[in-house]
Amino acid sequence: FAQKAITFHYKQQLFHIGDFHHYVQTPQKRIFISYSQQDSHHKDELLKHLSVLKRSGDIRAFDNSQIVASEMWDERIKQELRQADIILLLISADALNTDYIWDVEIKHAIERHNKKEAALVPIILSACDWKEAPFAHLSVLPPNETTITNSPIANDAWSMVVAELRKIIRPNK
Repeated sequence: FAQKAITFHYKQQLFHIGDFHHYVQTPQKRIFISYSQQDSHHKDELLKHLSVLKRSGDIRAFDNSQIVASEMWDERIKQELRQADIILLLISADALNTDYIWDVEIKHAIERHNKKEAALVPIILSACDWKEAPFAHLSVLPPNETTITNSPIANDAWSMVVAELRKIIRPNK
C-alpha cells in the first residue's frame, strides 16, 4: 500500500503531518513589532533587550526594516502579522498618527488577538492619547501609568517589558 501524505493548514501555513509535530515542539515564537518610523530608535532598543531571547532561539522578531528593495511591502507586513504569535505595538503620538499603523496593523492585531490567534501587547513609549484607542482595554507595558521615556532609567523600563514578555514566550517556566 502506498501511504498518502496528510497535509493541512494551521495559522495560514500548510503542514505535512510529520512536520507539524516538530513545529509544535519548537518553542520559538514569532514576534511582529509595529512602530512609527519616528520611533525606530525605540524599536532598536527593544531589539537589544530581546537579544538573549533571540540568541536562545525562543523568538524570531520581525519589523519593517527587514523588508528588502523590490519586495511588496504591504503584503509582507500583512503576512508577518498573520504569522505572528505575539504582536507588539510601540505606542506614541507618531504611531497613533500613522494611518497604516492605525488602519492596517492595529486593526489586524486586534482581530487576531480577539480570535486568540496572537497575543497583543501595547508598549507605551511616550505620553499620548491612547486610552480611547481600540487596544485600550488591554494591559499595557510598562505598567502603572509609566512610559518608556518617562521612566527614570529607560533600561529598567525595557528590562521590565522583556520580563513580562518572557512570561508570554515561556508560560511554563
